[in-house]
Amino acid sequence: MFTRFLKRAIPFGLTAFACCFSISCSVPRYSAETIPLQVQATEPFLARGKALVTMMCADCHTNPVTGQLSGKQLADVPKIMGTLYSKNITQHPHNGTGTYTDGQLAYLLRTGINHRGYLSPIMAKPGISDQDLQAIIAYLKHSPDKMVQAADVESPESRYSAPAKMAFRFKIRPSPYPTQAIATPSLTDKVAYGKYMVRILGCYECHSKSMVSINKEEPEQSKGYMSGGAKLKSLDGKTVHVPNLTMDKETGISSWTEGEFIKAIRESTAPGNRIITFPMPNYNALSIEEAGAIYAYIQTLPAVRNKVKRNTMPVTKVNTTDILATGKQVYARYGCQACHGEDGIGVADLRKAHADFPDDASLEAFIKNPGSVHPGTRMPAFGNIILQEEFKPLLAYVRWLGARQK
Repeated sequence: MFTRFLKRAIPFGLTAFACCFSISCSVPRYSAETIPLQVQATEPFLARGKALVTMMCADCHTNPVTGQLSGKQLADVPKIMGTLYSKNITQHPHNGTGTYTDGQLAYLLRTGINHRGYLSPIMAKPGISDQDLQAIIAYLKHSPDKMVQAADVESPESRYSAPAKMAFRFKIRPSPYPTQAIATPSLTDKVAYGKYMVRILGCYECHSKSMVSINKEEPEQSKGYMSGGAKLKSLDGKTVHVPNLTMDKETGISSWTEGEFIKAIRESTAPGNRIITFPMPNYNALSIEEAGAIYAYIQTLPAVRNKVKRNTMPVTKVNTTDILATGKQVYARYGCQACHGEDGIGVADLRKAHADFPDDASLEAFIKNPGSVHPGTRMPAFGNIILQEEFKPLLAYVRWLGARQK
């Protein structure tokens, strides 16, 4: 009888404690230091900053409606964390980076603490070099690019759950601000440069055992470093199993050539013409040499045997009597919903398809080779992947999605 009582009472007690904790406690605040720093917006800084912001910031901060870094709800965050929003980091004087000095931005990017004293641990990049840090700040604060031009969008405050608040209280801590200068490794030292890029791009944060056991100060000490196993969420709520990137012969990528690896991370196409979709970003802002350096570094890591469940795509069953039903299957088969969402509003917004591509020929040409139509786009090329007979239903479904959401 008493055992049965405990089995019922303990979960109830824990739930009650969590509710009380959530109501009575907030996330902690820290001292927000201002670093004496004034960044010069030189052309090299702006160019490097654009590449880094595209790779490190755009996926979380790009609003699919504005097309700018004006923030959005982070739909892929586990629900147990609460409802989270990324901030507006355009140049708006009140709602964006206009409220930050260069030194405050530097402190945020190195420690995760914003100018109000709140911690956003995902923002912390303690190992970023002084030069790259200044390049990011120069681009965010001074670039004329539309992506960072002032957008009058007020970001909602994130609503953290009780477990998240407890984690902030007892486990998650800010990264320390470096006490010494940090130099960018030379690209001629491919292994050192590759290690540096793995750290600042956060490759290890996803490609290790779990995001809750990563070590930002010493990334190599993260559990399952680069051997995969973490479980993330796609925009449609499905589990994404993060693969093993070590050179293990059976469970890793030892069979990949350097060229195949470079294509995978720059063009989102893995060997066998498999499309790599969200939450894995497209790193086409990486140079071929930089991507090759990452490959060189990965080759030096211990090969770890860790078999990760493979993410699969559904098979298309062509239905000639219902073109939209077939189009929906094609859309799902090639992972379109991973970036565009099941409703057409995701990382990229399909409501613009009608205006940008007035006829099917232009839309098909874009899907086949996006870079030839919009240089610098992060969408992968599907020309040699989607079957020709699948394009007609796919185009119809994409247009139906876009029109339905207007």
